[in-house]
Amino acid sequence: MGISLAQRRTFIGLLAALIIVILIALSWIALLSYRLELIARDIDEASIRCTPSIAEDAAGHLHMAYGTAEGLMFASENDGVWTIEPIIESASYDMPSFRAASLAIDGDGWAHVASVSYWEENETWITKLMHSRNSASGWESEVICQEVSTYCGASLAIDSSSRLHIAYATRAGNSYLDANLFYATNAIGHWALYDISSRINAPLMEGASKPRIVVDNEDRPHIAFGWPYSAVYVTNLTGVSTMEIISYGGETDSSVAAYSQPSILADADGVVHVLCFSGSRETYLDDGVISITHFIVHDGVGIYENRTVKSDTEFSNAITNAIKDDEGDICLVYALDHEVGFAKLKGVEEVSLKTLHRFEEHRHRSSNALSVILRDNGEMVVSKPYRPVGYLTDSYSLSQRVYFAAVPIQKPLLALTFTALLLVAALRTSKRERTEEEKWRVVTQEKDGDHPPE
Repeated sequence: MGISLAQRRTFIGLLAALIIVILIALSWIALLSYRLELIARDIDEASIRCTPSIAEDAAGHLHMAYGTAEGLMFASENDGVWTIEPIIESASYDMPSFRAASLAIDGDGWAHVASVSYWEENETWITKLMHSRNSASGWESEVICQEVSTYCGASLAIDSSSRLHIAYATRAGNSYLDANLFYATNAIGHWALYDISSRINAPLMEGASKPRIVVDNEDRPHIAFGWPYSAVYVTNLTGVSTMEIISYGGETDSSVAAYSQPSILADADGVVHVLCFSGSRETYLDDGVISITHFIVHDGVGIYENRTVKSDTEFSNAITNAIKDDEGDICLVYALDHEVGFAKLKGVEEVSLKTLHRFEEHRHRSSNALSVILRDNGEMVVSKPYRPVGYLTDSYSLSQRVYFAAVPIQKPLLALTFTALLLVAALRTSKRERTEEEKWRVVTQEKDGDHPPE
């Protein structure tokens, strides 16, 4: 006995209702699972040459510095409205190409930017480390050093007396990877440059890359930088400098390698934290077990509190930054070729990674330093590592959250929605066929002299 038209209609209806329930459930699951994700807010359609550097002033306004084809730019936010102005404009006779920008706000509320750029002068390309400062009369820029490494970039920090501290590198050979670590400061009233590489008898200093600098609560500067398969911490920059190869986790085993650029953070108590992803060179790709190396310096004494991470993600080209969240826990934020995520270092056990934002790989992620701040209102802001210029934030409305939550399940949602529409169409067709069948039966009965019952 075959399935009747009524039974088929009931089955299709139940199936359509089930798919609708599944669609609603998937939407809510995505909404709950992705409630901590960051959404992108674009402020400039220009294509970035370096990841924007973000800072917040005492009044709670955001500021950004970044490089584009038009030059070095500065953006400021006031009540949600962004204004953009050039710091150094590109010109046909100069053609500067900015590859790194680091922004900081001094105690008087003025912005300072350390930048690294290419310049064409007398038909020769040169590289410059520049300092730019805004004031009531506009922007003023000065050259601090030439023949610097564009690959290594620059990192700027300002102490409590508004003195500037910059970590950068100079070119040391024919390869763009060959560089010497330098430290520049105007603490003595004028710019003084210190060749850190020559202060420490260690070949690892040759090839310093992506240096990051912070100042602690006593205005002492500290630097962390990357080198092939290792990460290094340096302090006492103007005296007898000392260093620690932190990626070895306190051991001298060279089989342990760094898999990301390091981050450095100085908290309000004067404790310095240096972090990076690291793991065994031999087993990393096989078992997917890596670690977060966490080197902590307090009162001149360094200790390790490393965490294990179970992940099959490749971190060899990750750019990172560390912050302390509103619960007082250290968070390591990272950017890869297609996502931004973080690991929360709470306790000393194994930690898990959380993806905060995804983007398409062809969006041309910048390899420069990642800028992360936690605003006074608890909002997390991360510089967008891909074009167009903007930032990522975890502060957004419910409607924006629903839209963003749907992105990871967009394809299955579309497939299920299409299936539900087909079932609804089949249901309507079935109903129409039944109506036509009833009409045909009535007409047939009338022709045969039979009448349907009243």
